[in-house]
Amino acid sequence: MLKGVIKALGIQGKAVYVHLVCHWGIFPFSTWLFAFHLEMGIVGLWVAKIILEWSIVSMYTLIITTHSW
Repeated sequence: MLKGVIKALGIQGKAVYVHLVCHWGIFPFSTWLFAFHLEMGIVGLWVAKIILEWSIVSMYTLIITTHSW
């Protein structure tokens, strides 16, 4: 939902780092933690997905608010 604002501001380069951190850092770790280490199974996968989405939205909001308009 914030991709349009990011494209309009021309800060897609920062969004790439958000995706790298979230999809290749936060999501695999939270998947391992909840699904396998805490043995939550499929519920742990959904919790990891929710954490992924919240982290993406939070970081998008952070880069939008810190960018000079």
